[in-house]
Amino acid sequence: MSFTPVLPRDDLRDGDMRSVHVDGRGVLIVRFNGEVYAYEDRCAHQGVPLSEGTLHGYVLACRAHEWLFDVRNGQGINPALAFLRRFPVKIEDGQVLVDVGAPAA
Repeated sequence: MSFTPVLPRDDLRDGDMRSVHVDGRGVLIVRFNGEVYAYEDRCAHQGVPLSEGTLHGYVLACRAHEWLFDVRNGQGINPALAFLRRFPVKIEDGQVLVDVGAPAA
């Protein structure tokens, strides 16, 4: 696994989301309930950047057609069969690190 630092953990407050680029790929970083999650920054429906959507609690809504996802696991809420590509995250020395090269689950 090759983890890349993307931002200081303290720059992302609880309930925030931020788009970053890692190795030319858009990555959505979300902090919810103290945990940090990373997903490919594109909706499973039409590839619209999820960072342009809204976050209400743990529910991420795509701006295009309002598909809904659970940011705690990437599972679709509406539609339930959709899912987001999740990337491994770790925190070291106050930095958020993401591995975009990890195989998709």
